[in-house]
Amino acid sequence: SSPAVLSTFISILCQRVGIDAAELDVSELTDSLEGYSIARRDSVRSGIAPLQIAYSFDGLESDNKIAFRKRGRSSVATIPMDDLAARVSGENPPPVVANVRKLETELPREVAVSHYDAERAYELGSQYDRRLTGQSEEVSALDLPIVMTPAKAAQIAQMVLYERWASRNEQEIAVSRKYADLEPTDVITVTTDVATMRLRIGEKVEAGGVIKLRTVSEDVDVYESEAAGVSGPAAPGSVTEAGPTNLMLLGCRGTSAHQGFGRRCGALCC
Repeated sequence: SSPAVLSTFISILCQRVGIDAAELDVSELTDSLEGYSIARRDSVRSGIAPLQIAYSFDGLESDNKIAFRKRGRSSVATIPMDDLAARVSGENPPPVVANVRKLETELPREVAVSHYDAERAYELGSQYDRRLTGQSEEVSALDLPIVMTPAKAAQIAQMVLYERWASRNEQEIAVSRKYADLEPTDVITVTTDVATMRLRIGEKVEAGGVIKLRTVSEDVDVYESEAAGVSGPAAPGSVTEAGPTNLMLLGCRGTSAHQGFGRRCGALCC
């Protein structure tokens, strides 16, 4: 059968818990989905989480709808340095950009993706990508109950690995209500006297007319991959019918109470 569209599958999952299609915005989820395994009863959130990893999207509430937004989107606003460090009158000015950088040892050296192989009759497959430099020894294993080709799995492994390194820098900025229309998942461009940064908003907090945005650095190039993957051994062939079944009576008699004394033994062969 032909692959489903990711947006259709997400809509079906949400409808199972009473969320109507009119309450959803899945317009950006145009990827193809070859198959997905639901092995046990679980929450819809848990069912969507592996798809978020594989297809690089986030969920949020926007305009009274549950919206799903792809990563790697275009910047929606440019915030100059003069609009940073907003504060309530009388308070000390906050940092222009408060930056936290994760340690190398907190980031993965390798990402391995387990999946159902579309080219090997849905046998389990695994692909990985690895950084060849750095101090980290961390290995991140992702078990994705998704049917995909080895190439797609290798691309996900590469994308996740480099996205985590690209977003190792976390920031907090404070702006005025001039930027009240910004919301989580939006990509913004922030300029200071030392750098121009492309940031993705993860959290938005409003208080006293000041909006604090918690962001991560984003590199749009990490969402494009040409990794080819490595195919595993061919899946076992299907069992086919060789011909009619023949009953052959053997020249022996039963030798136990279970077989029954005096009864002939038989064998079936094809």
